[in-house]
Amino acid sequence: MRIASGVSAVVELTNNYARQLGSFQELALERARASQVFEQTGTGTGAAGQSFFFQAFNPVGSGKTVVVLVYEVSANLAVNLAYTVSLHNVALTTLVGAFINVNSGAAAASCEFRTQSIAGFPGTLVRTGARGGDPNAGGTSPEKTGYYVLSAGKGLVVGPSELGSFARGFMRIWEF
Repeated sequence: MRIASGVSAVVELTNNYARQLGSFQELALERARASQVFEQTGTGTGAAGQSFFFQAFNPVGSGKTVVVLVYEVSANLAVNLAYTVSLHNVALTTLVGAFINVNSGAAAASCEFRTQSIAGFPGTLVRTGARGGDPNAGGTSPEKTGYYVLSAGKGLVVGPSELGSFARGFMRIWEF
């Protein structure tokens, strides 16, 4: 690019074009490179008469905002997997750990991944879903992109509706 006679400049392209193009994948990659994308997974079995739930919980005083980008729940069921998603502002009892940064070697998130076996569903129900079961691998919810925003002291809970079943949960978040 020529600015004036004898003067030139190099225009550097950055990932900011993702915002201009509206490409979520490019924006997600930019956030991952900035060490702001995290993942966590866990497993457990619901006690008799209870379901096993997974939670992304943004602790009080974290000073962070968390956006839940993806959640998934699966269970060893040969029948349809029904699942619930709820907003719950009380931390579930078992701390699995902080969400792990997808940028290898970068610091973990402030957001906590928690689990608990509970009768009914905790919090305010915001979504339900179902997916066909697989007798070999178990029913799996589709990978959902809900974009739930959690300020400090807020949580999002997902889990199978079936009682007493073994379950796996996965979440991907953006924390800033």
